[in-house]
Amino acid sequence: MTLKHAFLSVMTLGLFAFGCNVDHTGVDDTGYYFTGAVYNGVDGNPVSEFKITLTQASGTVTKSVKKSTNGMFEIGPVKPGSDYVIKIDADNFRPFFDAEAMKAALPNNPEKTTTQYFEAYLFPKDVKSPAVTFDIFGADSANTRPSGKIRFAPQGDGTSALNLGGTMTPAVTGQIWPNDADRKAGTVMRDLTDGVVNVDEDSLVYGVAYQATVFAVDGHAYQNFTFTAGLSGHQTVTLKDLAVGTDLLAVESSSLDNGTYSENGTVKYTFNYPIEYAAATPEGYCKEVLDDNISILTVNTNGNTTYNVLKVADDANVQERNTSISIDGKTLTISWPGYNNSASYEPNSYDLEDLQAVTYDLRLIKFRPVGSLDEKARALSDLVGNSVTVQLKQPSH
Repeated sequence: MTLKHAFLSVMTLGLFAFGCNVDHTGVDDTGYYFTGAVYNGVDGNPVSEFKITLTQASGTVTKSVKKSTNGMFEIGPVKPGSDYVIKIDADNFRPFFDAEAMKAALPNNPEKTTTQYFEAYLFPKDVKSPAVTFDIFGADSANTRPSGKIRFAPQGDGTSALNLGGTMTPAVTGQIWPNDADRKAGTVMRDLTDGVVNVDEDSLVYGVAYQATVFAVDGHAYQNFTFTAGLSGHQTVTLKDLAVGTDLLAVESSSLDNGTYSENGTVKYTFNYPIEYAAATPEGYCKEVLDDNISILTVNTNGNTTYNVLKVADDANVQERNTSISIDGKTLTISWPGYNNSASYEPNSYDLEDLQAVTYDLRLIKFRPVGSLDEKARALSDLVGNSVTVQLKQPSH
């Protein structure tokens, strides 16, 4: 059972009875002292025997803790004007050191001394990280399984002990020494083959948070994700196209390239990369502006008194004319399924025989490569023109 919350009262009653107290009777005992406890980073129990060392410009102080039931220590003083390092050595535990920034001045009290409570977590050497598999997919299809490289590099915060379980909060908020030694764990490289990466047992250091980077994949940008050895399990990653972060979005083809006829006014544009709506023009907005801004060509071919008049678009949340816009990967589809629905027109104004063509205004609709920022968004009108007209009737020959 973890005992650390009972130790604060022990400190009050007689912390220095544990044989590791600092002698404050020296010629110059001013400065910053630290007291605290050392815990096993896996089970949270106190470490009973360890050696703690303080190194700074003025020299080195080492204290040994033996057969302690609570893992407590005291060490100091830290003098202003130089960075300092706390190093902890314990049998069967991984190395621990923490480099801290210098103190600017002596404590602001008559004695010019102060003591702070800090904690540290050590990880046993014999705890091995389990084997893990990563599945990597290409950006354009779940069936694309690329090949390349993946790199695991320890992240820079050095706080691996706090990434396992979430229950090891320090007794004093924020006062925990992170293990900078974790940042020095080796970088691990593996091949990515047909979308699969296998990392063997104990290849990564248990408890260390890594930044994993997938790179050297043809047609795709490198991609980062976070993985904590021993805590994170199987990972699935979908890569981004190289278009993300560039300005390469373009339309490769249009369904109207071989003619402008479509019974329900459909036009399909194929882009060179998978697209999504720009943040500035989200899906609901694009649906509304498309519906609000269509126009039609109608000719009174039958000589009656009925003319097609589009329904007034007066509700910002309703597509009164029943148009449609949708994205499927690289393909954008615009159509008018409501062309033959009398509800798309003003009352008593629908005459299908007279309806000839529909024109879509494209100026207010923007797209971007999937996963990119709006800086890379482009208006559809910049790519294919301000508008497009689709014939609703088969041209006569």
